[in-house]
Amino acid sequence: QMEVEGSQAAAGGATQLIAAFRRHREAGVGGAGSCLTQTQNREAAGTAGKGSCASERVRECREAFEELECPVEAIRKAGDDLQDLLRAMLLATQGADGKADGRNTNLVMPIALACIEDASLIAGRRGKEVVDFVINQIDELDPDMCIELMEILLNNISNDGQKRRCGETGERYTVEVDTRCFDLIPKLLLTIAQAPSIKMPLSGGRTRPGTGQEYKRYTIQQLVSIEWPKRLVLAMADTVRYLRASDADLELCVKKVLREARQLNKQDLPHLVYHVLLLSSQGHRDMIIRKVLELINDLDDWAVQDG
Repeated sequence: QMEVEGSQAAAGGATQLIAAFRRHREAGVGGAGSCLTQTQNREAAGTAGKGSCASERVRECREAFEELECPVEAIRKAGDDLQDLLRAMLLATQGADGKADGRNTNLVMPIALACIEDASLIAGRRGKEVVDFVINQIDELDPDMCIELMEILLNNISNDGQKRRCGETGERYTVEVDTRCFDLIPKLLLTIAQAPSIKMPLSGGRTRPGTGQEYKRYTIQQLVSIEWPKRLVLAMADTVRYLRASDADLELCVKKVLREARQLNKQDLPHLVYHVLLLSSQGHRDMIIRKVLELINDLDDWAVQDG
């Protein structure tokens, strides 16, 4: 019963927030843009001080958001109102000047974590909207938060399909990565790489001082050293195209993709080869073409199923 009441409260709070945002939009504030990017957020929230009506509507959004106990649960139940809910949340968590004031971080981080750890949140057609929402807000997170998200992603990729036990409830569950989450990886690494100093993760939960660029290289090396489950290979091959890797790291990525290709069925190879050839525009063209030709010539020697 408490769970049902919590769900009803989440739905009710979201309804009030969406209604407040729509009144704000109808008043002529932020009606043209989606408010999903930082620039659009600031333009929309920055108009709050331009008139008492606009200011009142923004205040209503903020008050409604304060009553929203669980933004993630509200997103899960939003249905066709999802985009307006995301816009409303952003408007409610911006300062008067349209810049993040701490509440935005408290909104984005739980949603990003849920995207990575709960595949059901981004299932179906709603998935792209939620992931794009997080991508457009990653700049509001500090580098340590981005590293936390990246470490969870790396762990889930390496453990995909394996059974784990929840530390809080003791219940067993299967790790299941939604490949839409891979869209977060390039933006997370870009944001981290721009940081002059970060906490490099070590074993046992320890850290040491490092740079953002150092962590980016570390992450790419982690990606190429872990085993990619078969169902993730094509999505990973697509993701590495957007990592803006150095020449040395790009070579590692290409070799990794082509090694993992050997677990695929033959009908998946054209898709993978396409992604690898696109990587050649970033460098190592001769090596890539040579490796692709070797891949094709070795087809008959593979333990690959045609099914």
